[in-house]
Amino acid sequence: KFQDAAGQTSCEECPKGRAQADTGEDACDNCDPGEFMNDTGATGCLVCSTEFGKGYWSSEGSARCDQSAEGFYLSTQKRRPKPEPCPNGVACQQAGTTTQSMELTDGWFKFAAQSVEVYKCPFENCVAPAHNASGAVGPDLCAKGSNGPLCAVCDPDHYLSKQKNSCQACSKGESWLGPVVGLAIIFVVGAALVRYKSKLKAFATRNQAWLARLSQRAILFLIFLQIITVLKANHDSMDGAKAMAEPYKTYLSVVSVVDLDLTQLLPLNCMSADSFDHFDVLLTTTLVPVGAALVLLFVVFVLKRGSQAAIEKEFVQVLLFVYPAISRTICQSFRCSEFDDGSNDVLKYLTADMSIDCADGRYLGTVAFASLCLLIYSVGIPLDIIYFTN
Repeated sequence: KFQDAAGQTSCEECPKGRAQADTGEDACDNCDPGEFMNDTGATGCLVCSTEFGKGYWSSEGSARCDQSAEGFYLSTQKRRPKPEPCPNGVACQQAGTTTQSMELTDGWFKFAAQSVEVYKCPFENCVAPAHNASGAVGPDLCAKGSNGPLCAVCDPDHYLSKQKNSCQACSKGESWLGPVVGLAIIFVVGAALVRYKSKLKAFATRNQAWLARLSQRAILFLIFLQIITVLKANHDSMDGAKAMAEPYKTYLSVVSVVDLDLTQLLPLNCMSADSFDHFDVLLTTTLVPVGAALVLLFVVFVLKRGSQAAIEKEFVQVLLFVYPAISRTICQSFRCSEFDDGSNDVLKYLTADMSIDCADGRYLGTVAFASLCLLIYSVGIPLDIIYFTN
């Protein structure tokens, strides 16, 4: 109790949220942060975590424990909000964090203020609230040049850089460095083949059997590299997956060029005014082999050049080489990832390309075309190989 007026014969009771243990005092003391008092006339305050459990907290002079402690957040989506441990990606460094005021660390994404779930970003396009307002969500978490779910979609004038693992501006000039170097190497090799055509032909004639065996083993080795790089990609896409050990991780990154992944080999977004999405990649990946087959048929049956048996053999080897890449692109056209938007609805986006909404007609068109390609390529190529080998 206390009395702040002179000449009084009685004391006043301390109000809720305050207490006084000593006599003869003219004021009550506020309950410290993390303590409360829900009754009047108290001589001491109660500790929130002792009375209600770990995670409960209060502000100074509080009559109840209505906040979350450091390392916890108050889930306001529940009828009776209670503190929950902060998930990975949320910086609960201060007491009083709620679902709406969550501050995310670098590399994490949250769809809406009322969302409870936070998600790891696949690329380094997500920035922490240190660069934005506290409690930033959605596009406000995306770095310049990126947008969409998980900031995984590059703007039309940006492309996804494999080296930097983020969206980079097409105007920087680095976008075509890799493709130009690759084309230069192909040009140099082609010029050398033309320059030394007679010598190479004589060498091939002398070592025909040996070169045939080497060619087969090279194709098998490249297919093996494609398989292990696909396994790495599947491993990285799993929740909670640990990074592969060095130097194996670097080795797989270097040889990943054999994947024939167009989105990694070429800055496709820089080639079009609109974004180049997975459906465009699917069309390109599946129609190019058809065009190559038509060219071979034209050479053999119209121009009457080359041995049909030799061309069929080379065609089978090419099919073996492109089969894993084509099948991977086809299979990526079906799987959708679900996300929490803080309401009763569930957001679904194509896992391989977050720009495609799985409730949209573009996704349905992608699935229909991919299903057709599944029969033509994933099933048809093995049957073609069996036919040609027989």
